[in-house]
Amino acid sequence: MRTQNAILIVEDDPGVRQTLAVGLGDRGYMVVTATSAEEALSRLAVISVDLVLTDLKLPGMSGVELLRELRQLSTTMVLVIMTANPSIDSTIEALRLEVHDYLIKPFALDEVEQVVRRGLERRQQRDRRERLLRQLERNLVGLQSLQLFGDESPPNEPLHPPSNPGLLSHGSIEIDLQRHLVRANGQELGLTPTEFNLLVTLADRAPAVVSPQELLRQATGYQTDVNEARELIKWHIHHLRRKIENDSKNPRHIITVRGVGYRLATN
Repeated sequence: MRTQNAILIVEDDPGVRQTLAVGLGDRGYMVVTATSAEEALSRLAVISVDLVLTDLKLPGMSGVELLRELRQLSTTMVLVIMTANPSIDSTIEALRLEVHDYLIKPFALDEVEQVVRRGLERRQQRDRRERLLRQLERNLVGLQSLQLFGDESPPNEPLHPPSNPGLLSHGSIEIDLQRHLVRANGQELGLTPTEFNLLVTLADRAPAVVSPQELLRQATGYQTDVNEARELIKWHIHHLRRKIENDSKNPRHIITVRGVGYRLATN
């Protein structure tokens, strides 16, 4: 089953914006939209996405300026340009900023979806390589530690340190509060600070249900009304589930309680 990917569409033309949002949403992607670069950056302050699809000609800050800001925010975010008037300067800047592709208006939805899919596949391949490298590094460090101990360890003394008093365990999920680490089924997860805070809040309140407003306040320090909190926290839960759950569409750990909030399963 394909995991949903999150896409931000930045487009001031309401017709194009709506067509892309509906079309990509119908094809299984989570989609959020913005009408300007400033609105896009405001949204990205509280949510995270996998790919940004942006027009170059925007009111206020230009699309190229937005791309520069996005690349500073993330080196792995997939960036795709849309424009009706391509230029040499924008093409050179796109290459410098490692933009994945360049869509010339008008375009067909199938063409957009193909570009999006290829960009996300390339990101997933890069992420897999980085995870393998990190795992290899951890394995090498572990082997070196064992070699250093050699025969010097007392025969009855364990090599592992004493239990961590700042460790929260919920089934296969372990949260190390002191080191800001999370493991699921023994594998270390690369959570963002917001995702870590979100999980800690759910674990601290388990098995109680936590409202979206409270989760957003605890995880990001951002306070807003019920409707906006529900939309924003949905994105964070989506990304957290992708890292923790075996099947993010059928979660076993982070459970949605419709109309109320979310809870962390304790078994």
